[in-house]
Formats: sequence, C-alpha cells, structure tokens
Amino acid sequence: MSRVSPEHMPPPGAAGGGARRPGFRPKRVFGIAGAHFVHDAFSAFLPPLLPLLIDKLSLSLALGGSLTLYQRLPMVLAPWLGALADRRDLRWFVITGPGLTALAMSLMGLAPHYAMLALLLLVAGISSAVFHTPAPVMIVRASGRDLGRGLSIYQLGGELARTLGPLAAVGAVSLWGLEGIWRLMPLGLASSALLWHRFRRLPAERGPARRPPFAETWRDLRPTLVGLSAVMLARSLLLGALAAFLPLYVQRQGGSLWLAGAVYSLYQLSGAGGALVVGTLSDRLGRRRILAAVLLVSPLVMVLFLFSEGWILVPVLVLLGFTSLSTTPVMIALIQERRPAHPSTAQGLFTAVSFSVNAVMALVVGALADRMGLHSAFLLSAVLALLALPALLLLPGSRSRREAAP
Repeated sequence: MSRVSPEHMPPPGAAGGGARRPGFRPKRVFGIAGAHFVHDAFSAFLPPLLPLLIDKLSLSLALGGSLTLYQRLPMVLAPWLGALADRRDLRWFVITGPGLTALAMSLMGLAPHYAMLALLLLVAGISSAVFHTPAPVMIVRASGRDLGRGLSIYQLGGELARTLGPLAAVGAVSLWGLEGIWRLMPLGLASSALLWHRFRRLPAERGPARRPPFAETWRDLRPTLVGLSAVMLARSLLLGALAAFLPLYVQRQGGSLWLAGAVYSLYQLSGAGGALVVGTLSDRLGRRRILAAVLLVSPLVMVLFLFSEGWILVPVLVLLGFTSLSTTPVMIALIQERRPAHPSTAQGLFTAVSFSVNAVMALVVGALADRMGLHSAFLLSAVLALLALPALLLLPGSRSRREAAP
C-alpha cells in the first residue's frame, strides 16, 4: 500500500482525519519554544556542576556519569506519557514541567550524599519526560506545512537554554556556593505560573478517548524508528561524552570552572544555530540528505577538537556544536511526517529511545574514562560515531516538503 504524500495528509492529531487549516502559527510556536527554554535551562545545571559534585561526594567518573543516567532514566516512560497525552489536554504537561524541574535541580547543591542526589535527578527526569513528550506534538500542530521550521525553533529554545543554563549555574555558585543554588528555584516556579497565564486560553487539543494501541503506533513507525534507533545508537557515545563530560574535560585540561561553563555554553549555542539551520534546510533539501552530511562531519570535527590547541579551538568548538546537536528536529520531523494515528505516543517512543540511549552511554563513557582517560574515551566515541552513516541506510525513503509537492 503506497503512502500518501505529506502534502495531502491531515495534520497529526486531527481527530477523525478532519483537516485543520494549514499554516504556521508563530505565537504558539514561539510560546512553546519559550517553555522549552525555561525547562531546559534548569535541566542544564548538571554538566557544569558535575566536577563540583564529584569532588564534594568523592565520586568516581563512572558514578559521575551515572548521574546523567538517573536524570534521563524516566524517559523510558515517554511512550506511556505520550499515550496519556493523546487523550488529555496537552497544555498541562507543558505548563508543569519547568516548575518541577527547577525545584529538583535547584536542590542538587544541598544533597548530602549520592542517593539523595540521584533521587533529585530522578524527579527532574520525570518532569522532563512529562514535558518533552507532548511539546513537539504541539509544535507540529502549530507549524502547518513548515514542519522543519517549527521544530527548529522549538529546538532552538532548548539549545539556547543549554547555553545560558550552565552560565546561570556557574554564576550562582560563584555568588552563593554550591549549596546556595537553591536561590534560583523561584525563577522556575514563576515561569510555570507565567506559562499557565500564557496558555490557559489555548483551545484544548485531545486525541481519541480510547486507549491508544502501542501495536498500531509501532506498525506505523517501525521502519523509521528502527533506522533512527540505529543512527542514535552509533553516535550516542559521542553525544553522551559531550553532554556529560565536556566541562570536566576542560577542567582536566587546566581550565577554570568559569572556562568550563563558557566552553559548554558556546557548544550549546552553536547547537542552537545548527538546529535552526539544519531543520529548516531539511524542509527543502530532504531529511536523509541533511542527516548524512551532519553525521559525516560531526565525528571528524570531534577528532579535530581533541587535537587542537589555542585560538583554533573556538571555531572548531562552534562547528562541533553546530553539527552534533542539529539532528533532533530532523529526526522528529521524520517521525511526525509518517502521520501516526497517535502522534504523542509516537513522539514518546522516539523520546524514550533518544534520551535513554544517550544516558546509558554517559555511564559507559565514565567507565571508559576511568580506565583509559577522558581524552581516549572521547576519541573512541568519535570513531564509533561514523557507524551512523551506514545505519542511515536503514531509514525508509524520506522526502522534503518541496520534493513531496506535486
């Protein structure tokens, strides 16, 4: 049975197949992207503070890497949260996320031992799963035919948050010490209140009342999810290494806490630009073509970064962030273009695979670094990331919006 072109399909989530009016709704797109920014700014506290937490609690690098696993482990719940979001008003999932995440992440400095820190990160992870599962679906519904553009703006919010969040965390530590970062908590709680004010008048968007069948969603997306899972697995060691240990790597090379935070922020800022540009270009040039280019370049730039010194590190780091962090909007577009009957459930399946794989690999990188050093572990992650290119062949044929037009 041939698949109908995305140009002629109703937008995902339209009940009963009834078509919504196509068109890009910038106020809604930027509102959801703003919520993404607030949430992920607090989520980004862990990497720059990890060296301090390791010293305070006398942790090995493997245990330090496991903290990222606790923060992301709840993402395995994303498919079930997506099924719930398909039957409930999506707004409340987005509104509550920033406040709950801010509560947990702001208390990290007060954690007296490893177990309490792990518990706080689990709470933050649950909040993150609740937020990240339906939010991209809301973006899809607000983007009309400009799917890549809308998802790029959404991803831009997250990358900017991971740019400014580490700087906020480092600044708070400089002012109040590690134990004093709880003073940032009211900002997150106030943000959820503002989000409620902003979104409370939006029309509710609910899916079918019946329980969404996971088997049906899997059947719709199996070729795409299998292909994307192979791609993500191949490059997960690289992404896990950079996400969890880039600030620590800078410090081990002789940098200060401020320099480590600044390097991580520059990396994330470059990723924000990459997400915006690459996702938008994929609307015109095709999803697979764009992914292939990025998957080839980012491991090579990682190797260049590891063997560069002096001023050349700055442009190399910018290119590393631009390429390594730019694929998410393209992958989400590939999922949602398949027009699954239950789009939030579909997004939940993708989110569970994406976050869980990267979190586990952060633990693996930590264990490897304990044995061979961070530099060698980073280099190995770059070499293995090249396997994502043949994994890309597992994806079914995908076409850009322009290619799909009659």
